[in-house]
Amino acid sequence: VSKKKSHAHDGGGGGSGSGSQQLSRSAPVKIDPKVFFANERTFLAWMHVSVILAGASVAIVAFADAPSSSSSRSTRHGRS
Repeated sequence: VSKKKSHAHDGGGGGSGSGSQQLSRSAPVKIDPKVFFANERTFLAWMHVSVILAGASVAIVAFADAPSSSSSRSTRHGRS
């Protein structure tokens, strides 16, 4: 009786059991594209936000230094 238990244990742990486990590991796993490309979608969303912020900052810098009239330019630099 102990021989059968030992044989069943050896077969389940190291022999044919591990071979079937290896086959199940090497089987291709289907991943939903929605989940697979989630990181890329997040990255592209942040890139979109960064481009909008960069464009807004360039516009602010470009229009902030432009004087509205010649009189405001002379008074800003201390000239009358």
